[in-house]
Amino acid sequence: TVYFHPAAFVKARFVANYATNIKMCGSGYIDGSSFPRNASTGEVTVPLDFNYCKQISFSSFGVLDPSGWCFNLYFCEGVTLQGCKVISSRSNGDGISVQSCQNVVVDSCFVRSWDDSLVVKNYPRWSDRTQEGTTRNVHFSSCVLWTDLAQSMEIGYETVGKIMEDITFKDITVIHNYHKPVFSIHNSNNAD
Repeated sequence: TVYFHPAAFVKARFVANYATNIKMCGSGYIDGSSFPRNASTGEVTVPLDFNYCKQISFSSFGVLDPSGWCFNLYFCEGVTLQGCKVISSRSNGDGISVQSCQNVVVDSCFVRSWDDSLVVKNYPRWSDRTQEGTTRNVHFSSCVLWTDLAQSMEIGYETVGKIMEDITFKDITVIHNYHKPVFSIHNSNNAD
């Protein structure tokens, strides 16, 4: 369990691999504004990077100006994001990225992103690309979005793996989207 005190501005990243029963809560902030980003070398710092984890709960805290994707969820199961806030004005600053995950609920979150706000992708396992991802039972509801450059809600481009199903966006308010579609589906790989 990580608790963010209401007055906290934490300059850190949180990474978990193959972990279970993770809880992050409180109303403080993770501040990513000092983390380097170098587009020519690909250097980024993802503040919340969770891979192959189960039973994760995020609630109430915020993330400011990460140097890459903010919430990176990869091959996770049983994830809840409730009332979290993301404000990202940096290149490739996706808000909440759900990749090859199952049983995910994102509710009552605010996302202001330079890049995609809410995005669902399907990747293979990086350690063995013959093992394709499965995305199932992913639900976004009652979120408020401000998207500066890309899609507010997106499925794809990456859709590697046959199964991407039961993905919903319900009662989403988009207060700003100027450049790309509010909602898009890009099946550029082999998902049905």
